[in-house]
Amino acid sequence: MKIVYTFLLVLCSIGCFAQKNTQQDWDLERINLHYKKTNTIGMSVLTGWASANILTSGVLMFTETGPAKHFHQMNVGWGAINLALGGVGLWRAVNKTSIDTPFAESYKRFQNTQKMFLVNGGIDVGYIFTGLFLWELSRRGSKHADILSGFGQSFVMQGSFLLAFDFIMFFIHQRAGKPHHKILSGLTLSSNGIGLRLTF
Repeated sequence: MKIVYTFLLVLCSIGCFAQKNTQQDWDLERINLHYKKTNTIGMSVLTGWASANILTSGVLMFTETGPAKHFHQMNVGWGAINLALGGVGLWRAVNKTSIDTPFAESYKRFQNTQKMFLVNGGIDVGYIFTGLFLWELSRRGSKHADILSGFGQSFVMQGSFLLAFDFIMFFIHQRAGKPHHKILSGLTLSSNGIGLRLTF
């Protein structure tokens, strides 16, 4: 479990940086740059986690027996899927995320990203409960007890990591997107049109 804590600690450190940075940052280009950096590092953490699973469990599934063997087999499957998702996400963060995005699009992007991580978090809870269900089935004398137990434990571990990952990423983007709300709260409507009032 130490590797889990290591990856999550990296994300938490990004969150602390986001909290400090957004208190002063009104520059839209800096906000967009922070969004890009956050996603780049986040997807790097996800691909790193996936790679660690593939490399470690890829070896151990040939040396372990019983539930542990199937635990590592499932971890390799999870690793392959997360590596693909993280790789695509990393590529998009580096190559498709512009720091020149106008305010309205930048605001919408932050909102959509937060919703995505919230939805993912709900799915992660489903993974955890699926794992617990499989784990419980393995204790009821099934002839596939080793498989059910190994797969169940893998689902619980992977789901727990992804839940923490999605929660931390949601928190970071929520903090980093606060300047948008401050700017919106400073908009005033008058007969001359829309004006912007910034309070420091």
